[in-house]
Amino acid sequence: MISNKNSEQKPLDVPDDIYHSIINDIVDTIVEIDLNGKFTYISPQCYQMFGYEPREVIGKNGFQFIHPDDLLNVMNLMKNAIEDKKHITYEYKAKHKNGRYVHVSAKGGVIKREGKTKIIAIIRDVTEKKITEVKLRDSEHQYRTIIESMGDPIHVIDREYNIILTNNTFKEWLTLFNLTEEVIGKNIFDVFSFLPENVSEEYDTVFKTGKKVVTEEFTTLNDKSIYMEVRKIPIINNNQVVQIVTILKDITDKKRAEEKLKESEKEFRNIIENTKDAIVIIDFQGKLIYISPQLSKLLKGREINKNSRYFQYIHKDDVKELIIYFKTAIKEKTFSEKPVEFRILPKHGDYIWFSSSSKNYYDDEGVVIGFISTLKDITDKKTAEQKLKESEQKYRLITENSNDLIRVLSEDFKIEYINERTHQQVLGYALEDIVGEYDIKLNHPEDYSKIRKFMLRLFKNEEGIHVSRMRHKNGNYLWFEVKAKMFRDDQRKQKYLFISRNITERRQTELALMESEEKYRNLYKNSPDAILLLNISGIILDMNSSAERILGYSKSEMIGRNYKEFGMVNSDQLQTLKSMNIQLFKGKNPKPIELQIKKKNGIIVWILYQSSMIKLDNEIFFESIAQDITEKKRAENLIIEENERLLELNKMKSELISRVSHELKTPITSIFGGTQILLEVYKDKTCSEALEFIELINRGGKRLKILIENLLDASRIESEKLKLNLEKENIVEIIKNCVNDNRYLANKRNMIIELNMPEDVSIEIDKMRIEQVITNLLSNAIKNTPKKGIIKISLEEKGDVVYFNIADSGIGLTEKEMESLFLKFGKIERYGQKMDVDIEGSGLGLYISKEIINLHGGHIWVESAGRNKGSTFYFKLFKNMNEIAS
Repeated sequence: MISNKNSEQKPLDVPDDIYHSIINDIVDTIVEIDLNGKFTYISPQCYQMFGYEPREVIGKNGFQFIHPDDLLNVMNLMKNAIEDKKHITYEYKAKHKNGRYVHVSAKGGVIKREGKTKIIAIIRDVTEKKITEVKLRDSEHQYRTIIESMGDPIHVIDREYNIILTNNTFKEWLTLFNLTEEVIGKNIFDVFSFLPENVSEEYDTVFKTGKKVVTEEFTTLNDKSIYMEVRKIPIINNNQVVQIVTILKDITDKKRAEEKLKESEKEFRNIIENTKDAIVIIDFQGKLIYISPQLSKLLKGREINKNSRYFQYIHKDDVKELIIYFKTAIKEKTFSEKPVEFRILPKHGDYIWFSSSSKNYYDDEGVVIGFISTLKDITDKKTAEQKLKESEQKYRLITENSNDLIRVLSEDFKIEYINERTHQQVLGYALEDIVGEYDIKLNHPEDYSKIRKFMLRLFKNEEGIHVSRMRHKNGNYLWFEVKAKMFRDDQRKQKYLFISRNITERRQTELALMESEEKYRNLYKNSPDAILLLNISGIILDMNSSAERILGYSKSEMIGRNYKEFGMVNSDQLQTLKSMNIQLFKGKNPKPIELQIKKKNGIIVWILYQSSMIKLDNEIFFESIAQDITEKKRAENLIIEENERLLELNKMKSELISRVSHELKTPITSIFGGTQILLEVYKDKTCSEALEFIELINRGGKRLKILIENLLDASRIESEKLKLNLEKENIVEIIKNCVNDNRYLANKRNMIIELNMPEDVSIEIDKMRIEQVITNLLSNAIKNTPKKGIIKISLEEKGDVVYFNIADSGIGLTEKEMESLFLKFGKIERYGQKMDVDIEGSGLGLYISKEIINLHGGHIWVESAGRNKGSTFYFKLFKNMNEIAS
């Protein structure tokens, strides 16, 4: 039984005629229950809803028709309704006559009719609604399961761009960018502040059109660079896009593979198109299916047509050999390593000889479908071979009549050939006397050791020069300067060519010269500098002890050998030394030069080198003097290194400022934006004390935001990354907008701003950067002018030039202050000077303004009569950037 404990409020007393009118007009089932829970009335609609006639239900306890799971909750709700005299709404499952349960929603309350308190309720069948809700939950579960099971990062946003759903893959992907905070409920552009503006436009497009958008984006964050394929897919409900599912697919590997493929294709194309040789591809029918552009160039402009027969272009005498070459390759399934040679007639002139090497050509399935051949122009080689044959007799005649001894040695150093006539004249030997003998038998025994060392150097360098003695047939020894060279004959056998010139008289002269200069020798022996005496062939004739110390070689190692053999200087330095010698031959005195040389022990030292030419008895010698300046160069290099270190430190400083500024920009923007919202939206709901702190934070955030932007601009200027976006603009409107933006600052200080400008001045500028300059100049004028001051802004056109100036009645500038005003951090400190001005600032504003004006091709400057006499800042710009170049 349900009792009524609260009697303060009287239930509504409903007249019978109104009561029955309500029942007849409502399609839902109406029930009336007494305080014992029994039905005292039920409307006819109960049959349609529950299968019972009203007479089958009236008088029965209503709780027996309620599902057991809902019974206790319904009883408590009805009890509260009776006690509190209030209307209630509840849902439960009611039993149908056929045994199943119907989902119903009941709304009702306490009434008083015929003097009795009863509960009346309107019952509505909500079974379909419940089924729909279950399906919706199942659908949502399935939707979430699908999203969660996908391997790509996925997030869902609502129409306010807030993230409402993500999958685990997306959360793992966020860790790549060190983003570990919860993102659900946050605006996507707050989470990914680095997203470009076009992303917002793409989302707007999907919301408006209901069509998906697929883009490829390149993102760099925390030194990680990735390519993403981004799919923005609309979720539509009632013909309106309510959500957008964003699927991110990492295509970095694909992109890099594509880039590598492009590079590979480009390299291959460059190789094909820039090689001197031509490339053709021929199918098994002898048709050309590819011809590189070089073939037409080699044939002097003759066009070789694709799909034409290859053999029609070949000289008729060479076609048979070429066909045999390809048939043999098909039969043996491989090509001969020896190229085939043939002729093709060019557009004009004689036939051109080609050497061709071929390989199998495969299709995409790896099936051989033809041949790829490289054609090399060997016309010059063929012409040279012919000329060689024709001139061989002529060269043999020259060799036989040469004044120098010419010998060819086998790989085991036996004499194979001599120019017999010269050998008989100089040494007395006939062909049969020495051919087949070891060459070293002709040399003086004291020279054997030196000759063996020379041969070891010859093996390494393949050519060389040395001085040694050879025995005449009569037993006397003569001095020879020997030039040797390694080569291979037609059978690729190693041979040695020796050309020996008789220098006996010259050698005797050299020895006499050395003997007659004993006094001079004493001088250069004791010189701290290295002194060497060389003949015109570069053979070292003498050297002092300082040369041994500086070069690291002993005298015995160097005398009689060419200085080039020691590898002390590189090829470029050799060319420089040759140029000095040429100048000496021309009678000029070349200036001393600094060289790096390699000592015997491999240590590199610096020398100051100078050379002079000496002529004795019609013989020419070179005297070379080298001063060791290694310590001097080390000191110079130390200074250079220190300078480089200082430059590196300066670069590190600039990079640090840029990096710190970038890192501070996001949190400062958040702080400033947050306080801006608090001041604009929640100002009336915030106490005055808290409001003061918010305003304080806001002002500080704004100053820091400006400082960071200035630091970033300064960094861009230093790295030459500050670029202009030039458009035709009305600079008058820009100035007015800047004044309006700063009007509140002027009003706070009771200042007057006067404008003197024409209505319209069109000029090619970067609007944002010129706004930055004007705002900086205006805010400086406001800050540095005491209260109730006057600021005058003027703009004037003179031909193709626009002049701007802003004059204040402020504290003015001294000459010294104006010198540093436009320098970086050139802030003028005025602490403790008791001036009624704003002294805050970074010292970067005017520096950045100057660089912006310079980038526009203009000029900025300041004039002031002195302290407390005001300042006027000027800048001029050309209306058209093309005028700057002229």
